[in-house]
Amino acid sequence: MCIQYYFNLNSLTLMIYGAKLTLQVWDADHISADDFLGSFSEELTRFPRGAKSMERCDLITPDMPTVNLFKQKRIKGWWPFLQENRTMMAV
Repeated sequence: MCIQYYFNLNSLTLMIYGAKLTLQVWDADHISADDFLGSFSEELTRFPRGAKSMERCDLITPDMPTVNLFKQKRIKGWWPFLQENRTMMAV
């Protein structure tokens, strides 16, 4: 996304924002209110590769290989979500 701002008549400021994907996981209880379980937020130009199976799904580290989703249109895999009490679940 590219936005142009004119602060005065002689200068033009161009700000470029990266595209970011944010996913949230909520439970869907019929009896009690929905509870927030976790979230995941990543830039689409540096999206981490997903694990091939749920057993191999681990926390995302900075040295993990990434994919540009604007160049590669499809991706599948398992990505971790962290709950507030720091227990991990794969989605």
